[in-house]
Amino acid sequence: MVSGLPNVLNTTYPAASASASLSLSATNLAAPVEIKAPPAFELSYDNSNFSSQLMVGAPGNLSSTPIYYRLKAGTAADTYSYNIELTSTGAAAKYFTTAICKVNPKPIAFHNSDPGNEVAGACGRRNIHHYACAE
Repeated sequence: MVSGLPNVLNTTYPAASASASLSLSATNLAAPVEIKAPPAFELSYDNSNFSSQLMVGAPGNLSSTPIYYRLKAGTAADTYSYNIELTSTGAAAKYFTTAICKVNPKPIAFHNSDPGNEVAGACGRRNIHHYACAE
């Protein structure tokens, strides 16, 4: 059984988003549960160390276990929504659908590279070729 409410995750490129969680439990497992992160996401047992795949549990029963997911660092600016796939030997695959999550583009800042050549105007920059893009 997979439960939890899909949380909207937002971040600004290139940072990872905050995390959200789902809860996983199972009975009569023949093998551990394999959880695969969809593109743009990563997973964690402890909300600290994230990876693209996790193995959870062992043969037998699995009590309610939190699994954390987030948009991974360096994901291109866009919107994302995917299914997190959970599989185990002899069991039907289960899916947890993420909410629509967004990576915003990194803002661009302009810095005057020639302060002595600044001329006031409608935007305060007449000689734009003296400005450099900074990240």
